[in-house]
Amino acid sequence: MADETQVKRSRGDGFNRATLLGRLAADPVVYAPKSDGGQHVARLRLAVNTGGEAEFFNAVAFGKSAEILGELGRKGRQILIEGRLHNAEYTDKEGVKQRAIEIRIDEFQLLGQKPAAE
Repeated sequence: MADETQVKRSRGDGFNRATLLGRLAADPVVYAPKSDGGQHVARLRLAVNTGGEAEFFNAVAFGKSAEILGELGRKGRQILIEGRLHNAEYTDKEGVKQRAIEIRIDEFQLLGQKPAAE
């Protein structure tokens, strides 16, 4: 039996990858927060139809990807995103700390035709 002082505990290597195909549930919200050096951020909501029932996911993109999503992403547009899950923490309007899981987008493809302007 190994001596307890020799046993190393490790969390090991992990794998965190998410790939979703769906439609934008709303136009992406794009902004450039001062705290992030002015880098553009795009927040979007993705609707994924899984056998007749839609599931909704929050996603976020940064930099040039955020700018492109702001220009070309419109409600109803089909999109394929690849990224990783991230536990985001924020403080709500009442000052209570909240947690939400979001997908940090590494790559994306806008598919199909751009929806017609309303």
